[in-house]
Amino acid sequence: MQPLRDVVIDVLRNDTHPPLYFLQLHFWALLGQSDTWLMANSIAWSFAGLFSLWWITKQHYGSRVALIATALYAVLPAPVYLSDQVRMYPMLATFTIWAFNFATLIFKEDRAAKASMAALTALLIATVFTHAIGSIAVAANGLYALHATIERRRRLRTWLWVYGISAIAALPWLTNSILHEGNLREAAGIYGVALNLALTVVGITASFATVSCAIGVVCFAVIMGAGLTQRQATDLTWYFLGFPVLLSILVGLAFRPVFKWNFFSTLEGPFIALVLAMSFLDRRRWHTFLAIGCTLALASVSVWERYNFRETSGYSYLAKVFRNNYRPGDIIYVPQEANFWGIAWYLVGPGWGSPLRIAAPPSAQWRKVYDKLGPGMVAQLGLMPETQILDRNGFKLLTGPGSADQARGARRIWVVTLPGGDPMTGQPPLFLDDLPQQWHRHQNTWVTLYAAEKQLVALPSK
Repeated sequence: MQPLRDVVIDVLRNDTHPPLYFLQLHFWALLGQSDTWLMANSIAWSFAGLFSLWWITKQHYGSRVALIATALYAVLPAPVYLSDQVRMYPMLATFTIWAFNFATLIFKEDRAAKASMAALTALLIATVFTHAIGSIAVAANGLYALHATIERRRRLRTWLWVYGISAIAALPWLTNSILHEGNLREAAGIYGVALNLALTVVGITASFATVSCAIGVVCFAVIMGAGLTQRQATDLTWYFLGFPVLLSILVGLAFRPVFKWNFFSTLEGPFIALVLAMSFLDRRRWHTFLAIGCTLALASVSVWERYNFRETSGYSYLAKVFRNNYRPGDIIYVPQEANFWGIAWYLVGPGWGSPLRIAAPPSAQWRKVYDKLGPGMVAQLGLMPETQILDRNGFKLLTGPGSADQARGARRIWVVTLPGGDPMTGQPPLFLDDLPQQWHRHQNTWVTLYAAEKQLVALPSK
């Protein structure tokens, strides 16, 4: 476990996302660092999101809509898939639901208590402090509130204050995200747009399962159509379902990709459930039939996804492989730093060291930032790495794409990379030319063993 100060600096330096989620996870982890305990944090936030959706929907739309919306949200593929991952999305969903509540109270129902305005502002700031593109959620909420403001011709000054402060709070994190690779998708062509719509509704399986992708596209179209033909759901549909996806397409075409399926499905999930719940209770039978059809289809994807697909890094298993087969003098070479942190966590332990001190030299882009900070500030913040080698508990790990030469002379080198990452299979770094590939495992995170003689690798049980 890192000190709290290092957590903040490490997140700002090495992660595309702001630090709020990692800070709350840091305090949660003070009570334990097991996978089960860390996953429990996300599960707790998921239940908080379910309760929040029920309670808030009950206040604004009645008990029947609240019960149906909560039940639907509990079976939507993306929220179910993300519910136990150690990521910020269940926490972000809870913020989104409560921000919608206070925006509705203040701007739609004209109950603008100071406590409500303070709560809305705090939630919007928390949103942009949680995710790199959290400003999109703030924009959706702001347009929803602005629509109500214009419709009622009041509270414009309040709107300017609340969303102006939120926009100012978002600026540093927008700048920070430019310095990092955010793993964002571009909607290229008609297929790209359709895939993004499907990913928003059904989640990651739309990327590789044609049926899942088709269900996602059809359900998105049905939900949009149902929402736009119900008076009480029209503004929800425009601003929380249509606007985010449209914005991602336009920004992707004009500037850079901004689509990230887990963020967009998190932002839109509660409102998908709410619009479907309203459709269930609509007097027009075709609305009810469409809602039933979408619910059955999406619940089926959730069940299939839970039993047939699980995204995992495989770090825990690889750590077992290394424990079974590591010999003195071996080098474990992990070029990508995110993989290095994961392997170090499971192989050496949560107290393996500091990502700030054991890292590759800064890139040219970061050197420009360091030059502006000055050597004194860089040293005070501990931004300059001290080494690229972790040598603890009998294991030697090497990280950084430019660090391969430091492994020269080793007789056995384990190379761990992202799937398809550098170095590619059959194209090892030059220092491996005299060491032929003797074994590999290309599942989840890739690992390849280079050695002078043939090797027998003892694989642990799952």
